[in-house]
Amino acid sequence: MKDPASNISVVLITFNEENKIRKTIEAVSALTDDIVIIDSYSTDRTPEICRELNVTFVQQEWGGYGKQKNTGHLYARYDWILSIDADEVVSPGLLEELKQLPLTAPLQLFNIPFKTYFCNQLIRFGGWNPQHHIRLFNKKHTEWDTLAVHETLIYPKGYEIVSLKNSILHYSYDSVEDYLSKSDTYTTLFAERLLARGKKASWIKLYISPPFTFIKEYFFKLGILDGAMGFRIACFNFNYTYQKYAKLRALQNR
Repeated sequence: MKDPASNISVVLITFNEENKIRKTIEAVSALTDDIVIIDSYSTDRTPEICRELNVTFVQQEWGGYGKQKNTGHLYARYDWILSIDADEVVSPGLLEELKQLPLTAPLQLFNIPFKTYFCNQLIRFGGWNPQHHIRLFNKKHTEWDTLAVHETLIYPKGYEIVSLKNSILHYSYDSVEDYLSKSDTYTTLFAERLLARGKKASWIKLYISPPFTFIKEYFFKLGILDGAMGFRIACFNFNYTYQKYAKLRALQNR
């Protein structure tokens, strides 16, 4: 088994995450001695908790998801970056799997499965599960783009994508109110991104895409098997789809 002080740096970005950040940091503390937090001047106990846990803690003004994460790469001691969010907890199985990785091929990306929880309930089906995201990579060849929302990794051609078996546990939203607040922000950012790319809110996107999203996720992706929560999430995603195109239409008509 590799030494817990592995050649992986963990990078997180935070803003007012006092209720989640301790669990997230403690879950990866057995993996590495290099955990980097880029904080956007939290006003709660997040800074206090992070400093107590002896991580590298850096504060800078919010510049977007990609910019904050790329700043973390500058402070990371190792080339291999495990990028997680403050509400994402590395499972014990994934921790052991990461310890066993040789990490001898820089042109590799590691795709990690996610299990999503909503109001502490595991969501097994629908549009939120299963999910996989590339979260382990070599920073010499990979960085985040600087889009305002739904940032993605930029990497050259020729990479090998390796799928891991064990999961990151994503504790997405603690309440419906939490979801609605963040959804309002995300749909606004998404509409602005689409406008900047010259996209239009067509009649089909505005009035056909939302019900199609509901039908696809609730029936075809078996959200119905998650009971009342599956129905609620399908409704949320219906509204999310409608709102981002309605906001795009409003931006177009200015």
